[in-house]
Amino acid sequence: MLEFRVLGPVEVWRDERLVPVDAARQRDVLAVLLLNANRVVAAERLIDLVWGETPPASARNTLQTLVYRLRRRLADPGAPAGARQPLQTRSRGYLLLTVDQGRLDLVRFEDLLRRGRDALDAGSAEDALALLRAAEGLWRGPALDGVSAEPLLRVERPRLHELHQQAVELRVEAELLLGRYAEVVAELRRLVAEHPLREGPYGQLMRALYGCGRRAEALDVYR
Repeated sequence: MLEFRVLGPVEVWRDERLVPVDAARQRDVLAVLLLNANRVVAAERLIDLVWGETPPASARNTLQTLVYRLRRRLADPGAPAGARQPLQTRSRGYLLLTVDQGRLDLVRFEDLLRRGRDALDAGSAEDALALLRAAEGLWRGPALDGVSAEPLLRVERPRLHELHQQAVELRVEAELLLGRYAEVVAELRRLVAEHPLREGPYGQLMRALYGCGRRAEALDVYR
C-alpha cells in the first residue's frame, strides 16, 4: 500500500520504504495530484500550476512524459497484470487515487484539526490537546518541501501554513484551559515575534503571563 506525504518533503512510501521521486518536475506534478487526490486534474490546470502563465510550447508533451514516468514509479511491481494503477489518465486530465484518504498526511491532519477544534468547543481540553498534538506531529518541516513549481507554492503553501498555525494556536488554547501557563510562555513569545500581525498569540501570551502571576509583563504585551 502506498502512503503519501506533503507536510514536509513531498514523499511516497510503500510498505515503509521510500519510493524515490528524484526529478524536480515529477515531484511538482505529484504534489499537484496529491493536493487534488481522488479528483481528476485537467491537463491545463497541471500545466498552469507547474509552469505558470507562460509555459513552454513543449509543456503538454513534457507533462505526458512526466506522468508516464511517475505512473511507473507508483505502480506496484508485485501487482497482477491488469491491476488498477493509482495514477490514471482520464479524458481531460489525470487522477491520482489514494484509495483510503487516510494514506495522505494532509487528510489525516485536517481530520485531527477538525476533531481537536470540536473537542475544544465541547469543553474537552484534554481530548483537544491530544488530538492537536497528533496533528502537529504529522508536520516534518515546511509543507511541499522539495517542490520547485512557484505557481503551485504561491497558491498552496500559504493555505497549508495557515492550517498549521491554526493547529498550533488551538493546541496552545487547550494548554491554557488546562492551566499550563508557564509551559507555553516561551513558545508564545516566539510566535508573536514570528507572526507580529496575528492577534491570537498576543492574547494567549497575556493570559499565560497573567496566569503565572507576571501581571506587569502581561500589561506590557497588552500595550
